[in-house]
Amino acid sequence: MCNLSDLVEEEAREKALKEGHAKGRAKGRAEGIEEGKITTLVGLVADKILSVDEAAKRAGVAKKDFLKYLH
Repeated sequence: MCNLSDLVEEEAREKALKEGHAKGRAKGRAEGIEEGKITTLVGLVADKILSVDEAAKRAGVAKKDFLKYLH
């Protein structure tokens, strides 16, 4: 038989789990968007549409850090 405190504790656990899943999905979505942005910029550099300097600027990273994506 469950008492009230057990029910409250279970509801709190379920709520925390849902919030954790929502945060995890949001983080994954943000990482995916960033990865897609880098992939697109690398492609534009490879096709000689953008310079490495411009791509790094648009990615918000230093040129030396962007160059790592090209290898």
